[in-house]
Amino acid sequence: MRGYSIDEHTHRFALWTAARAVQRSFTTTENVKFAIDNSGLQNFVESSACESETQFDEFHKLCANKIMLAFKVKNIDEVSYGRAAKIIGIYLKTAIVIRSGGLDDRCSFIHPPVDRILLTKLSEFGELNGLKNKNWTQLSKDGYWEIVDIIRKSKFPFDWTLEE
Repeated sequence: MRGYSIDEHTHRFALWTAARAVQRSFTTTENVKFAIDNSGLQNFVESSACESETQFDEFHKLCANKIMLAFKVKNIDEVSYGRAAKIIGIYLKTAIVIRSGGLDDRCSFIHPPVDRILLTKLSEFGELNGLKNKNWTQLSKDGYWEIVDIIRKSKFPFDWTLEE
């Protein structure tokens, strides 16, 4: 099979994991693929141009907006920033964090997937108690970044190790 590289295989697997993480009662794998293919995620994985948390945060905002726009093109209006963020988080967790064993420099600032399990576990810590009331599937852009700020101000890192 010529032309099928490990990079393409990684992309397809990351796409599938992201789709499985968000699609229940929401959309199809095909629609998630369309959104990812129009987001810039694959280019991010294959480049090393992002060198800081600030640069990644800007990429994340741009990428989430592209994902949400792609869903609207498919006439799916109920996509929230929280769902777009989860797609980004799962895709990058699969394509960069897991594939590199956490050794890629970008692993220190790639956001963990924010979902019910993470928010519920974090709410067990006094300073983060309010997070259990947040519904990741309904998060607006402002709501998502509020959670990011709260976690970053806590004792926890806001990267893949947060999922411990």
